Amino acid sequence: MLFLSQVVSTNYREAFKGCFELTVQVVAKAKADWDAYPDNEERFLSFLFNLLENSLNIRSNSENLILYGEALDWVNYAKYFGSLVRDLIYFKFEVGSPLGDLTDEIVYA
Repeated sequence: MLFLSQVVSTNYREAFKGCFELTVQVVAKAKADWDAYPDNEERFLSFLFNLLENSLNIRSNSENLILYGEALDWVNYAKYFGSLVRDLIYFKFEVGSPLGDLTDEIVYA
């Protein structure tokens, strides 16, 4: 019995240590991402373009969230909730990123 309690407590101790280290890394990455924006206008513009880019995914995940919530399927509900959160909050800002191929493809004779 004593050995079992030591195994359980050691695993919990290591799990809490790993969770704390992960939290520290997430906070450091969030701060680096926040500092990557020159100002609040650029941050808001990137957020809007992210919504535009992911609008179909957001709609699909929202519909699946409603569907699995009504069916009480909590595993798939959590999966689509995580996908929805990912589509809403994870976006990048790249200074000088091109909007696409801006070459004029019309051939004038």
